[in-house]
Amino acid sequence: MSPLSRNDSVKNIFERAVIITLLSLLLSAFFLSVVNDVYAFVKPKGSIELSLAEPLSLAELSRLLQSKGVIKNPTVFTLFIKSKDRVDKLEDFSGTTMLRRDMSYREIMLALS
Repeated sequence: MSPLSRNDSVKNIFERAVIITLLSLLLSAFFLSVVNDVYAFVKPKGSIELSLAEPLSLAELSRLLQSKGVIKNPTVFTLFIKSKDRVDKLEDFSGTTMLRRDMSYREIMLALS
């Protein structure tokens, strides 16, 4: 093996290691963000009043909660509610309730059920 090809091999290995490390960091940051949103480990304080004159679909409710700052990811919230088989209960919700911005998805689900 010539010195040039050895240097190319080392360079390729180094480049792949850097790419894998960066991808790992990005995935870890995304995962931590999702876990924090679901379980409310570190979320801002504050509360909002949620008033619905008529029930909304789960997708609409998820987007509304995101716009009010209660959740960050409506897709993950929708998947969480579907996994708990509570779609019908949340889609039946109408009225007024107080929600805290530091609530976990489970607490939000129970408050709207």
